[in-house]
Amino acid sequence: MKLKFVLAIIFTIFCFTQCNQDAQVKANDDIAELKLSLNTQAINKFVAFLGDMIDNLADGKPLAIPLNVDIKQKFGLYKIMLNNLVLANHTIPWNQNAVSINAIKENVFSVSLNNISLNFTAFEDIELLWFIKIKNHFNLEINNLSFSTQVHLTPLSDPNSIGFLAHLQKTSLSYKNIKLHLQDQKVLNLLIQPLFWIPKPIIFDFIVVRIAQFVINKALNTFCQKPLQPQLKIGDYTYQFDIYFPKGVQQQDSDLRVPVDIKKITNLNSTEVSPAFQINPLPDYYYSSDTEDLEILLGTGIINQLIWTVSDSKLLSLTINQNSDIMKNIPLQLNLQGVQLLLPGLYNEYAIRRQMPPTTGVYLQLYVPSQVPDLRLVAGRLVGTLNASLKFLVELDADEYPVADIANCNCDEAINIALQLYFAADVYTPARFQIGADVSNLQIVQAAKTSGSIDFNGDKFSTNATLLIYNLLGIINQQLSKGVAIPLISQVTFLKNLTLIFEQGYIFFDVGITPSQ
Repeated sequence: MKLKFVLAIIFTIFCFTQCNQDAQVKANDDIAELKLSLNTQAINKFVAFLGDMIDNLADGKPLAIPLNVDIKQKFGLYKIMLNNLVLANHTIPWNQNAVSINAIKENVFSVSLNNISLNFTAFEDIELLWFIKIKNHFNLEINNLSFSTQVHLTPLSDPNSIGFLAHLQKTSLSYKNIKLHLQDQKVLNLLIQPLFWIPKPIIFDFIVVRIAQFVINKALNTFCQKPLQPQLKIGDYTYQFDIYFPKGVQQQDSDLRVPVDIKKITNLNSTEVSPAFQINPLPDYYYSSDTEDLEILLGTGIINQLIWTVSDSKLLSLTINQNSDIMKNIPLQLNLQGVQLLLPGLYNEYAIRRQMPPTTGVYLQLYVPSQVPDLRLVAGRLVGTLNASLKFLVELDADEYPVADIANCNCDEAINIALQLYFAADVYTPARFQIGADVSNLQIVQAAKTSGSIDFNGDKFSTNATLLIYNLLGIINQQLSKGVAIPLISQVTFLKNLTLIFEQGYIFFDVGITPSQ
């Protein structure tokens, strides 16, 4: 591990960050806590890589599309229902600008598809003029399709919506040919097929465009009237994120800026909701002339919400024994004699009273419980406090130490200590996809026994542990300065670079996207 857990704690700490500014806004106000800024070239690069990634995941298999359409005219003149929509196969040259997105003005951008071929299947339920009823599966094949439209966004003040309405305008299309086949509808198939061969661009293309734009706008309207509530399983729990876009999509020059507000995060298993945090308005963009393709401004409110989620998920836990990688750089033996100065009650109970060998192995279990963050970002440095739990376990079978899985340990839980840690650190990116830190202060402010039978002096433990930490800071910082790969990020193939900068009240991410081939 080589101090990866220490770095993970530091990385978690920076995410707890809460700025101590004068101008603060309540968390339930519609203030963006996350701002994305992408130039159109980066958007199109990202779309190309996303398309390639979806193709690789699909691996030639049909791809289900999560879109259901349910449209009814109030006088009963028509009803259109589509579900189980599947992209059976396609030919999309992702790296040849098959999909292009460009900014036009604020809350308006264009989307175009060029020279693509698609084959859809779906289940339809259609009623027209009370007597035409079609209810079965269909197959739609479109060859060499080119499609363009303008997407118009209108911000909504309704907090129970996604934050904006979206609708299409100025839609146009062209294609080589279209084939539509309705299952078990021989007569209708005979009537429909000739319609696709009417000389273009006579009435048919116009009708198809209008119907397509109408159906898509109806679906978008239904989608936008509800909050965006994605769910994600983290650890043993499933969390729901209520996401709101308070200002739609802003545009400046060739950049699209997307302000985002996570109104709340809910643990669907325990029904616990992330606490309300003070937040700070973010600048519109980072004041730098050499930024990459994507800028991310991450505010303090959303950071605290996300880290509350990580701590609530119980993922921040670690068991350490003498063979753990982290101990290779620490001059401390995890046995009764090695921890005697730090915790004399442990030695007295097991080595003296129970007459166990002084070399008896000890395990440390470090756990960060769910908590309300009390951390600040001041002049680019992290300062604050963090609550943690430290448990000492004594191995009763000396020949078995250390066990690979602590659940299989024949251990005695000697003591559980609640800790309050104070820290100050600088965090930076020393190299591509790496994060490093310089911890200038790390001390135990308070220690209290929560369970266990051994004698314990909290003040003495805090003093001795803090002295040990100070002696180890040089070793810790030497390892942290080399940087450790940011989990998962280095595996994202379309990323070229990632730079992390701490500012007053927010964190700036500068992301480069690899040019498409």
